[in-house]
Amino acid sequence: MASNKIEKEIKMRISKIREIEFSCKDIPDGVENIEFGKDMFFALHFAYTPNPEKKVFALKTFIKYTLKGQQEPILIFVNEILFDVIGMDEVVKIKKVTNKFEINNDFLIPLISVAIGTTRGMLAAKTTGKKINDFPIPMLNPKEILDKISKKPDQ
Repeated sequence: MASNKIEKEIKMRISKIREIEFSCKDIPDGVENIEFGKDMFFALHFAYTPNPEKKVFALKTFIKYTLKGQQEPILIFVNEILFDVIGMDEVVKIKKVTNKFEINNDFLIPLISVAIGTTRGMLAAKTTGKKINDFPIPMLNPKEILDKISKKPDQ
């Protein structure tokens, strides 16, 4: 991932949002006074696939909630958002030899922001009436998330 500034205007729109996986066991009866980050843990991951030929950028969001002392997650959610992107060649560089890509961080930040908000709303709707609904995805800074993703092991 690169952090250079975007020189040209990039136009984006959401073309599709889809749920890929959802499973929710909810919080067991009798489990009370749950503190987020202490008794319940939240994991967030992203995977992205640019397709410059079709001018489509796919961003998958993976969410997992786990209760302290339990191996099995109580909630798993995966969704995918497809973005139509005009000017993708300005922000996504594909190395022909390795078929790996380098993505401009300034391009990823708004996409991650959209993904977090969209996922939060989808989960709130999917968990209505369940105890786990009291634990929405926390407020997250997309730039900080991207900085953690971008960090090399030796940093």
